[in-house]
Formats: sequence, C-alpha cells, structure tokens
Amino acid sequence: MGLKKGSMSEEIDCFTKIERQVINARFGLEDGVKRSPDEVARMLGLTLQKVREYTRTASRKLPIRASEGPVTVVHQDSEIIVVNKPPDVRSQPVHRFKGDSVLQRLVRVLGYAPCLVHRLDMHTSGILVFALNPKAAQIIIKQFTERTVRKKYLLIAEGVPNKEDYSVEVGIGLHPSVVHKRAPDPRGQPAFTSFTLLSSQSRDRWLNHTAQRSSNPIEAKDFPPAGASLLLAAPRTGRRHQIRIHAQYSGHPILGDDLYGRVGPCAPRLALHAYEITFEHPSGTGPMTLRAPLTDDLV
Repeated sequence: MGLKKGSMSEEIDCFTKIERQVINARFGLEDGVKRSPDEVARMLGLTLQKVREYTRTASRKLPIRASEGPVTVVHQDSEIIVVNKPPDVRSQPVHRFKGDSVLQRLVRVLGYAPCLVHRLDMHTSGILVFALNPKAAQIIIKQFTERTVRKKYLLIAEGVPNKEDYSVEVGIGLHPSVVHKRAPDPRGQPAFTSFTLLSSQSRDRWLNHTAQRSSNPIEAKDFPPAGASLLLAAPRTGRRHQIRIHAQYSGHPILGDDLYGRVGPCAPRLALHAYEITFEHPSGTGPMTLRAPLTDDLV
C-alpha cells in the first residue's frame, strides 16, 4: 500500500484493533518507521500469514484513491462501462494509494470504483470492460471463466508469415530463470491462439513510409530485415502473455516487446492492441460486440 503518515487518518477508524496495530507497524503511521511483513510479525507476535491477511482485509476497507489522466469511454450503460485503455497504464492499481491506473481514473470520472472483470498487460492498449455493480461483474466474470468471451487483438509482428491464416497450440509454463516471464511448455497450461495476416510491408516500403511521415526518419538498421506484418490474433484461452509468447513461438514476435520480441526506434512500445470483445450483456439482452480504435502511435 505504501501509505504516507497521516494519509488515511480519516479512514483508520474503520479498522479492528489488530488491523490498526498491523497497519501502524507496517507503514509507520505513528513512528514513521516502515517495516517488512516479517518484522511486523515478530514485533506483534503474529504469523507472517496473519500479517498479510490483516493487511489485505484492512486495505479493502479503504476507498481507492482517484488519479488524473484521460479516459476514453467506448460504451457506457447502467450495467457496464467499457474504455479504450492507453498503453503503459495499469488496468488496476498496485495498491490503493500510489501510482496510476485505468481503475483509479474511472474513480475520478464515476465517483466510485467500478468492478474490473478482466485485465490487460500494462503495455497493451485497447478495450477493457468494467462492471458497474457486483451482480453484473459476477455475470461477466462467469463468461470469462467458461471461456465464452471472444477477444481479438491487432499486433505488428516481425517478418511475414507464409500462410494467411494459422494457429499456435502450445502450453505455457513458467520461465526457467526469469520470474516475470513465461515460456512455451508442452506440459504447461493449455493455450491456443489463431492468427490472420491482414497486411505486410517490406523494410524498404516501411522506410519510405516513415520518411514521409517523420522529420526524423529511422535508420534501416533499426527495422526488421524481413519487414513487418499487421496480424489479427484471436486467443481461445487466456494465459499470461499468451499472444506475445505464441507470436514469438511462430517466428513472428511482436515489435516493441521487451520480453519476447524486438525493441528499438521502429516500435516505441509494445505493438499489441485489444481491438474487439464479444460477450453476453449482463442485463440478458443478448451478445454485445465492442471495438476500440487503434491508438495513434500504432496507426
């Protein structure tokens, strides 16, 4: 949570006695000394599990703080609000008092925190759905759990696939050495993604196009030698980093991907955009398909 001294003085009365003791010790609200969960456990004679449990239950009693930043609403009704998430912004906050996220921006717009029913990676842009009440959230989350939600992504990948339509079906597991990465693993969680080639450009055409649009043309060495392609990806499962890993596995990694692909001037950020989503509206009115236009940096 990373609380500053006095930052929740008005809300702390909602805590139980033990929650107050844990929060005070953990974040130094009284003595200014921040402590690790292990230190708090020793200090208060609690187990580490209990310290984490009390920290979690206490934090849930506090309102999520609003943050500044633009919000582009794609659709809103009495049950849901759907936005076009910008790149490099988290879907939800790491904790309630620090940083920026789409959820916190919606708190500013709505006056309360909606229910996030799915997430996008921080560097991915595109369509993101929030429910405006717990019942609507439960209905939509159930669809994600049962894999009836259909999603489509646009991405710019290195090279040109040999086929117009192809699919990748390989499991995804933990990376053997990097904690925050995943890796193809036949014994991992099952994962399936279909890809469709929409258009492609050779390196020469891309260089010429960039030179016409920019006052600072990018050098040839910064472009993929085999050119690049605009692909439509439709994941059937929803594993972490699934599209990014399957794109790399197929030999056409996503440009701007600092974990699985090529980074550099040709792609200032991860060239992955959640373009379309189809799900049953929680009101029972039937299926709804919504789209989020590409952000300007990928057009």
